[in-house]
Amino acid sequence: MRTLLWTVFFIFACAFIVACNSVPEVKFEGSYSAVLPSEASHGRKITLELNADRTAKMETDHLSGASPVVEKGTWTLAKDGSLIVELMFEKEGTIREAITFTKKGDTLYSTAHDQNLYGAEGLKLKKQ
Repeated sequence: MRTLLWTVFFIFACAFIVACNSVPEVKFEGSYSAVLPSEASHGRKITLELNADRTAKMETDHLSGASPVVEKGTWTLAKDGSLIVELMFEKEGTIREAITFTKKGDTLYSTAHDQNLYGAEGLKLKKQ
């Protein structure tokens, strides 16, 4: 009887330790957007769509009446829980850019990006 009690106690203790140390899963799927300043127009609206099948699409509308620039690609999760989005132009087959994001609340913050495209401050995209 004593062995059974210790076995049950051990199992519950292990389950408690695992539950306390587990990292909550962050959900990234959805549509995120922001309007950023632009030297060439009245701004630019960037919309990033992250799909459950790990595909991604980014549209950049320069708010000038021209068609938006569309990039498609994939997204993955890094070991540290950050999001990596790899994008290419629709008509090309090579990766044009990779952007790393972290998520806080309903907002994605770029932590690694092309500063020539997004400036030193990067992207701050809010879930729609």
